[in-house]
Amino acid sequence: QIMKTDQNIINYNNTFQSYYNDMLIAIDQKDSGKLKADLEKLYADIVKNQNEVDGLLGNLKSFRDRMAKDTNSFKEDTNQLTAIL
Repeated sequence: QIMKTDQNIINYNNTFQSYYNDMLIAIDQKDSGKLKADLEKLYADIVKNQNEVDGLLGNLKSFRDRMAKDTNSFKEDTNQLTAIL
């Protein structure tokens, strides 16, 4: 999931440039309908990507929390073993 999200971020530059160029053409042609449609598509893409990144961040935070819990358990087990020995 990290690799996919990372690649999506990198590839997004091409997507944005495409929308940007289309919007510039729409502005030059004074085509407000096309401009509005492109802005709505761009916004939808941004929201989709944001949701993917938010999901990844949630997974990473959960992983961090589990690692912290496992580390604490390992320390406690080590301390108990040291006391026994």
